[in-house]
Amino acid sequence: MTRKRSLYVLIFAIVILLLFFVFSNRPVNENNASDSWIGSYTFYEYLPPNQNMEYSIHIYEDEGLYAQIKIDGFHTLKRLKAKVWSNGNETMFVFYDNYTDEEGNSTIPDTYNEGDILLKLKKQDDALITEWKEIQPMLSENEGMGQYFVNSIE
Repeated sequence: MTRKRSLYVLIFAIVILLLFFVFSNRPVNENNASDSWIGSYTFYEYLPPNQNMEYSIHIYEDEGLYAQIKIDGFHTLKRLKAKVWSNGNETMFVFYDNYTDEEGNSTIPDTYNEGDILLKLKKQDDALITEWKEIQPMLSENEGMGQYFVNSIE
């Protein structure tokens, strides 16, 4: 009986040591996949003779990922705050508030409801694919999923 018990203790100890070895030697990824989204993204539309729309998204870390979305153009001025939900190469922007920028500009309240999905971005090969939701482009030809936003270097 003690020999059988000793064998179980030995097997248990070996399993614990193997688990410790496997988990302690894993590479530590200081920059998780969500951090790869931090930065600024822009998109610009133009409709002759004088209509244009500029979209700017700034993603930042503040105990989670958040974004300030700024849309300026033809009869449009929006300043939106969004919670950013990331799953590897995909991210989703969920509205939670309006903000006032450094120049005093803000969105007309009640345009969006808290929890509305504003848009989604997906990194695919070397492209950034946009899926429009509550935020829509000015031009109907840009309404489908496609490559619109680019990472802007500031």
